[in-house]
Amino acid sequence: MAEAMSSTRNGPLCPICNETLKVPRTLTCLHTFCQHCLSKYIQDSDCSLVGKPSFNCPVCCRPTYPPAAESKQPKEWASLFPQKTALLVLLGEDKAKVDFFVILVRLKNIQL
Repeated sequence: MAEAMSSTRNGPLCPICNETLKVPRTLTCLHTFCQHCLSKYIQDSDCSLVGKPSFNCPVCCRPTYPPAAESKQPKEWASLFPQKTALLVLLGEDKAKVDFFVILVRLKNIQL
């Protein structure tokens, strides 16, 4: 289940650097990170370069498959994920709303 993001007056915080998100990228598990932080995490991770490219989410450890990563180097994978969606911005910091949304997405098998 996704955790509610921490935030400051300036907006949500990246769980890696604990600073306001810069160029936010959202993984399929709905956790969001700064593009730079995610890129560094991926490069430092033991990501799979054989078979389907993947790495584990830094928060929930769910296997994550970057979209269209087969022709890209791991340092480029973070840029392949979508920027934080407007819907998640609207959900904000309300953990109940975020949890409900995550459950709904998973039940309906919706691709974001």
